[in-house]
Amino acid sequence: MQNTDLVKLSEQYESLLYQEELKRRIDERQERENRTIENKKLIRDLRFYYHFTNIGYRYFTPYDNNFCDKILNKLRDRKFKLPDYTHLYIRVSDSFENALYHTTRSENWFVCGIAVLKDYMDYPKKNEAEKKKIVFDLIREGLNDIAKIDNLDMQTLNQVLDEVESEINDVPK
Repeated sequence: MQNTDLVKLSEQYESLLYQEELKRRIDERQERENRTIENKKLIRDLRFYYHFTNIGYRYFTPYDNNFCDKILNKLRDRKFKLPDYTHLYIRVSDSFENALYHTTRSENWFVCGIAVLKDYMDYPKKNEAEKKKIVFDLIREGLNDIAKIDNLDMQTLNQVLDEVESEINDVPK
C-alpha cells in the first residue's frame, strides 16, 4: 500500500465508472431504438437542462424556457404523441459523451435527448439574436435526437419547430 499512488488509483476507478455509465446509457438508447411501441401518450412537458464546467443555473435564460413553452404548447395543440412516457428533456453539454453521462433516467415517464455546444464559453459574448439561435438549435437537436430513437412523428415535430423558429425570427431584434 505504501507504493500505491491513491490519486492515480482514484482517477483510474473514476474513469472505469465513467465508461461503465456511458455504456449503460448507450445500451438504454439502443433498447429504445430497437423496440416497437405505439405512440399513444400525449406530451405533457418539455424541459432544457445543461451541464458545463463552471456554468450556473440561468446561463441560457430566458430563451430556454420561452422556446420550450412555445414548442410544448404547439405540440400539445397538435396532440403530439409519445410511446410510454410523457415528458421530454433535453440535455446539453460540451460533448455527446458528457451530455449522455449526465442523462440519468430514474423514472419511465421521461426521456432525454442529447445536444452539444462545444464553444459554450463564447455564448455570453454573442448578441441576443445569436443567443436565441444557439438555444433554439440546441432544442431542435435534442428533440430530433429523441424523435429518431423512439420513432416519433418527425413531420409534426419539425413543422412545429419551423413555426416557432419563424415566429422567433419575425420578432424585431
